[in-house]
Amino acid sequence: MTSRWVPSLDPRTWIVLGGEVVSAIGSGATAPYVFVYLHVVCGMSVTLSGVMLNIRAVVCMSGAVLGGLAADRVGAKTVAVAGLSAAGAGAWALAAGDTPFGGAVAVVSYSLAYAMLTPALDALIAEVVPANQRQAVFGWRYGAANGGNAVGAGLAAISLASAAEGLPVLYLLDGVSFVVFALLIGTCVRLVPSTQSAPREREGYRAVAMDPALRWICVMVVLVVAAGHAQLQVAIPEFVVIEGLDTRSLGWVLAANTLAVLIFQVPASRIATGYRRSRVLMGGVALMIGAWMLIQTVGYSGIAPLIVSVMLFGVGETLFAPVVSALVNDLAPAALRGRYNAAQSLAWASGFLVGAVGAGVVLAAGGVHVLFAVLAGVIALAVPVAMRLGHITPAVSSAHGVIAPQRIQVLRLPGDRG
Repeated sequence: MTSRWVPSLDPRTWIVLGGEVVSAIGSGATAPYVFVYLHVVCGMSVTLSGVMLNIRAVVCMSGAVLGGLAADRVGAKTVAVAGLSAAGAGAWALAAGDTPFGGAVAVVSYSLAYAMLTPALDALIAEVVPANQRQAVFGWRYGAANGGNAVGAGLAAISLASAAEGLPVLYLLDGVSFVVFALLIGTCVRLVPSTQSAPREREGYRAVAMDPALRWICVMVVLVVAAGHAQLQVAIPEFVVIEGLDTRSLGWVLAANTLAVLIFQVPASRIATGYRRSRVLMGGVALMIGAWMLIQTVGYSGIAPLIVSVMLFGVGETLFAPVVSALVNDLAPAALRGRYNAAQSLAWASGFLVGAVGAGVVLAAGGVHVLFAVLAGVIALAVPVAMRLGHITPAVSSAHGVIAPQRIQVLRLPGDRG
């Protein structure tokens, strides 16, 4: 399948993307309801349910580290299939759990499996996709995941009449979606054995931490996620409540962000291939800054400015996220690809945690009227980081995606201009 906007991809890639949509629908239907499930179905107190969400965040960070290590040791496909199967079992355990202890164990198991799965899937995509197509494919994947999550959330909103009766059913279906994805990868995605054995890496995460380009990428991700992506779940809802805006319209605000990602992901991926990645990153960051400054200046006048702002932010996401994933996988040696992706996952998780805590502190201090200006300022710190990456990232061969570790120059993609 190929056209101006749809790239010609290996069938294995389409299978992974299709499985991503199926799994994302299941996750989108359940992810917003973890707190509700623990409190309503399992009988946890409000305080303990909140504590479990924090524990879940820590478990996810640990799982990313373990998943990257496992992907490098036993193979990305093996870990992806095992992680999807374990996540499915965790979802079914959530469906069966109706006590505080059972709910806590199920949430920890589910979160650990899901976190281990993420770097393995990223590494698997990098393994089956040629280097010169990775950025486009990661863009398609980002759009597929957002689309699936939106469909799942919509189906849940329509069908969920009672949390106590409906949530177990949703978790059962979520488990099915994971198992279907695992079967698709396990039976349909066949890897071509490499004729050259990858060098055995003894330093592991130490070698990952020593890569200066990866360190800057992780710094940039933490800044953008903490002051950007995390605030779609923290600052935007809090802002709506504090300013007395119509809370019933909050769903439309968040849906607008997802809609923007779905509409602009493919054209953004197409356009971005003609420019240096550092400039694409700066473009995405600039749009995110503009989105928050729009809220800072006119967001108090109603829901409409918020909708425009989060859509602008969504366009920034379509430029930023795929480039980051492609950069990480182009930098990664084959023997460390899982751990490089784990470092990226850890940066995203850390950004969400820092962003939630930071926004909570500012809002608790009564700083709602300066919050989005502060967030825009934090995101702006990512601009010099992107500029720095443009000068220290090794060049990537357009033919084979081979890293030239001793040649430090500005990173370009095939057909770069400007």
